[in-house]
Amino acid sequence: EDYISFYEIKHFLENISKYKNVQFYYKKKVTRELSRKFESFCSYNNFRIISCNDRMEKIIKKFKINSIVASTSTGLLEAPYYNTVPIKFISKDDNRENEFDVFVKEHFVYTAKDKTKFSNLIQKKYSANKIKIKKTKLWGNKKFEYKNVRRVIDEFTKI
Repeated sequence: EDYISFYEIKHFLENISKYKNVQFYYKKKVTRELSRKFESFCSYNNFRIISCNDRMEKIIKKFKINSIVASTSTGLLEAPYYNTVPIKFISKDDNRENEFDVFVKEHFVYTAKDKTKFSNLIQKKYSANKIKIKKTKLWGNKKFEYKNVRRVIDEFTKI
């Protein structure tokens, strides 16, 4: 997440760190440095930090990721394309939230407004068919290409 601080998401991360039967990863943007507090938190709570420059598809396959958790990242929109569950938590950045609101209203992502809802979403069993419906509704039959992401997003934000 480019526009969110560790302290804004710390309560969500503390909540999910309780699930010892699940491996969590944090995809670090190559162009960003993580704070020492965040790195320490990840280390202490067994969150693996992924700092490679690989595309989402390769990361999902390599680490066997079945869910993307983010606030307003385009990774949430990529997730269904790769048959991965998109779980969105609410940030305190109203501008970013407003920009992403159309994707929430269209049910492209599962949304957690508080820790309880977030816990429920983490534990929930998801239907592959429902994820496929999200993929089809958002991406249609288009081949995923990064150069087309902005166009697809812009189409939906005009709704």
